[in-house]
Amino acid sequence: MNITQFTRRRTVQVLKSLARPEHWDFRVAFANAQPRKQVATYLRRTRTITINACHFENAQDILGAGLHEMAHHIDWETNTTLHQRKRIKIHGKEFRRVLRGLVAAFNHRYGDVEKGWLVFNPSKPRRCPRFVKF
Repeated sequence: MNITQFTRRRTVQVLKSLARPEHWDFRVAFANAQPRKQVATYLRRTRTITINACHFENAQDILGAGLHEMAHHIDWETNTTLHQRKRIKIHGKEFRRVLRGLVAAFNHRYGDVEKGWLVFNPSKPRRCPRFVKF
């Protein structure tokens, strides 16, 4: 899939609009070729969210993956010491709390009946949130 510049810019705008200013120190990069199962990654050393565009069919799924990775960024920034001591799981309780909050904020600001809502399954935290129309 060829992602337009608008989609890229809009994804970054939406992600930054959902984060508090102290968490704006991340970068978003888009790639077109990555391993099959890895649709997006967060690199904590460089604070970079990489979204592998070739795995997505629409902009909504890209946003879901971006939110998932931004939850990793916020979780790491908030709980750095605990992560360094390996006291917190990568997709543990704190991560799920952050992701649930991001999904709720997204739905509050951007969700509607026509476009759909982001849905996050807390029992499968490794999966990205998906758009669902009711």
